[in-house]
Amino acid sequence: MNIFVWEELTVLALVEAAILIKKRLPTRAAFWFSTAVVFFTGVGLSLNLHSAWQANGFTRSFLPPYTPITYFLLYSGFKFFFPYVLSLVVALLFIFWMKSANRKRGDVFFEKEEPYLAGLGIFLSGHPGWMIYLLAVVFCYLIIHLFQRLKGIKNKRVPLYHLWIPAGLFVILINAFWLSHCSWWLLLKL
Repeated sequence: MNIFVWEELTVLALVEAAILIKKRLPTRAAFWFSTAVVFFTGVGLSLNLHSAWQANGFTRSFLPPYTPITYFLLYSGFKFFFPYVLSLVVALLFIFWMKSANRKRGDVFFEKEEPYLAGLGIFLSGHPGWMIYLLAVVFCYLIIHLFQRLKGIKNKRVPLYHLWIPAGLFVILINAFWLSHCSWWLLLKL
């Protein structure tokens, strides 16, 4: 597992622990903090990659003055930044949609911090993990709703508040241990 997986799991586990002990947490700050952590980790990994390439005679030919710097920037950009930039865009769009839908209906759909919990799960799942994340949330919602119907509970709202972070943990773990080794997953990675 790479360092991104450990960071993602740590952030989501801390947020879930705060939710479980009934603490209201600044989810907006947690979202932007995790964005900064992932960005600075990407910068650190890019610098380490540059040093490793500089130390090897063969890979030194991929660095300036032998090759334009754009080669290294594009390589490290696609390797370390692209999955998170794409998932950040999706997360921000999802946050905006959740907030506007909630505001339009008088704040009945979601709790105040819920859009940022969903955005945090989407962002930290990376690309293409955010697609599996949204499917996992919908699947869990439908299963819970089905069990409520089978138990005879009707017209009770199923809140997603406690699904966002566990679904993110689940997706990150199955991505690290299973999906990243599947050939079809590599096709989704672009």
